[in-house]
Amino acid sequence: MKKLIIIIAMSLHPPSHAMSNVECMASAMYHEARGEGEQGMSAVAHTILNRSRKSNLSVCQTLRKRGQFSFVKRGVLPHAPREYFMLAMKAIRGYHRGMDSSKGATFFLFHKCKPKWL
Repeated sequence: MKKLIIIIAMSLHPPSHAMSNVECMASAMYHEARGEGEQGMSAVAHTILNRSRKSNLSVCQTLRKRGQFSFVKRGVLPHAPREYFMLAMKAIRGYHRGMDSSKGATFFLFHKCKPKWL
Protein backbone atom coordinates (compact mmCIF):
# COMPACT_ATOMS: atom_id res chain seq x y z
CA MET A 1 0.00 0.00 0.00
CA LYS A 2 2.84 2.46 0.75
CA LYS A 3 4.29 1.96 -2.74
CA LEU A 4 0.98 2.88 -4.34
CA ILE A 5 0.75 6.09 -2.31
CA ILE A 6 4.29 7.07 -3.27
CA ILE A 7 3.60 6.47 -6.96
CA ILE A 8 0.46 8.60 -6.84
CA ALA A 9 2.31 11.39 -5.02
CA MET A 10 5.10 11.31 -7.60
CA SER A 11 2.66 11.53 -10.49
CA LEU A 12 1.04 14.63 -8.96
CA HIS A 13 4.39 16.37 -8.50
CA PRO A 14 6.97 14.98 -10.93
CA PRO A 15 10.60 15.88 -10.27
CA SER A 16 11.53 19.09 -12.11
CA HIS A 17 14.00 17.25 -14.35
CA ALA A 18 11.11 15.11 -15.65
CA MET A 19 8.92 18.07 -16.59
CA SER A 20 7.49 18.26 -20.11
CA ASN A 21 7.99 21.27 -22.35
CA VAL A 22 4.42 22.36 -21.60
CA GLU A 23 5.08 22.17 -17.84
CA CYS A 24 8.32 24.11 -18.25
CA MET A 25 6.59 26.75 -20.37
CA ALA A 26 3.73 27.03 -17.86
CA SER A 27 6.31 27.63 -15.14
CA ALA A 28 8.03 30.32 -17.20
CA MET A 29 4.77 32.04 -18.11
CA TYR A 30 3.67 32.06 -14.48
CA HIS A 31 6.95 33.21 -12.97
CA GLU A 32 7.99 35.67 -15.69
CA ALA A 33 4.70 37.19 -16.85
CA ARG A 34 1.76 36.31 -14.62
CA GLY A 35 0.75 39.96 -14.23
CA GLU A 36 0.98 40.78 -17.93
CA GLY A 37 -2.26 39.24 -19.17
CA GLU A 38 -2.58 36.58 -21.83
CA GLN A 39 -0.99 38.72 -24.55
CA GLY A 40 2.11 39.39 -22.44
CA MET A 41 2.39 35.77 -21.37
CA SER A 42 2.15 34.66 -25.01
CA ALA A 43 4.91 37.10 -25.97
CA VAL A 44 7.15 35.66 -23.25
CA ALA A 45 6.33 32.12 -24.40
CA HIS A 46 7.05 32.97 -28.04
CA THR A 47 10.35 34.60 -27.06
CA ILE A 48 11.37 31.42 -25.22
CA LEU A 49 10.31 29.30 -28.20
CA ASN A 50 12.39 31.52 -30.55
CA ARG A 51 15.40 31.13 -28.30
CA SER A 52 14.80 27.40 -28.03
CA ARG A 53 14.58 27.03 -31.81
CA LYS A 54 17.67 29.19 -32.39
CA SER A 55 19.79 27.19 -29.94
CA ASN A 56 18.29 23.82 -30.97
CA LEU A 57 17.31 23.04 -27.37
CA SER A 58 14.04 21.96 -25.82
CA VAL A 59 11.99 24.52 -23.89
CA CYS A 60 13.09 22.94 -20.61
CA GLN A 61 16.77 22.96 -21.62
CA THR A 62 16.50 26.60 -22.71
CA LEU A 63 14.97 27.62 -19.40
CA ARG A 64 17.55 25.67 -17.39
CA LYS A 65 20.56 27.34 -19.03
CA ARG A 66 22.54 28.87 -16.22
CA GLY A 67 21.95 32.56 -15.56
CA GLN A 68 19.15 33.00 -18.10
CA PHE A 69 16.02 33.14 -15.93
CA SER A 70 15.95 34.43 -12.36
CA PHE A 71 13.12 32.12 -11.27
CA VAL A 72 15.21 29.01 -12.10
CA LYS A 73 17.43 28.07 -9.16
CA ARG A 74 20.17 25.45 -9.68
CA GLY A 75 18.39 24.15 -12.78
CA VAL A 76 15.11 23.58 -10.91
CA LEU A 77 11.93 25.07 -12.32
CA PRO A 78 9.19 25.63 -9.75
CA HIS A 79 5.78 24.27 -10.63
CA ALA A 80 3.05 26.55 -11.95
CA PRO A 81 -0.63 26.55 -11.05
CA ARG A 82 -2.66 24.21 -13.29
CA GLU A 83 -4.48 27.01 -15.13
CA TYR A 84 -1.17 28.05 -16.73
CA PHE A 85 -0.84 24.68 -18.49
CA MET A 86 -3.70 25.54 -20.86
CA LEU A 87 -2.15 28.96 -21.56
CA ALA A 88 1.21 27.31 -22.27
CA MET A 89 -0.37 24.76 -24.63
CA LYS A 90 -2.25 27.54 -26.43
CA ALA A 91 0.92 29.63 -26.87
CA ILE A 92 2.97 26.64 -28.09
CA ARG A 93 0.21 25.53 -30.48
CA GLY A 94 -0.11 29.04 -31.87
CA TYR A 95 3.64 29.34 -32.34
CA HIS A 96 3.77 26.10 -34.31
CA ARG A 97 0.96 27.45 -36.51
CA GLY A 98 3.05 30.51 -37.37
CA MET A 99 1.95 32.96 -34.68
CA ASP A 100 4.79 34.85 -32.97
CA SER A 101 3.63 37.80 -30.90
CA SER A 102 7.26 38.57 -30.01
CA LYS A 103 8.11 39.21 -33.68
CA GLY A 104 11.17 36.97 -33.55
CA ALA A 105 12.58 38.23 -30.24
CA THR A 106 14.94 35.93 -28.33
CA PHE A 107 15.20 38.03 -25.15
CA PHE A 108 12.82 40.09 -23.04
CA LEU A 109 13.19 42.41 -20.07
CA PHE A 110 10.54 43.58 -17.65
CA HIS A 111 10.33 47.35 -18.02
CA LYS A 112 10.70 47.98 -14.26
CA CYS A 113 13.76 45.73 -13.97
CA LYS A 114 17.13 47.49 -13.81
CA PRO A 115 19.85 44.82 -14.10
CA LYS A 116 23.49 45.80 -13.57
CA TRP A 117 24.39 44.98 -17.18
CA LEU A 118 21.85 47.43 -18.64
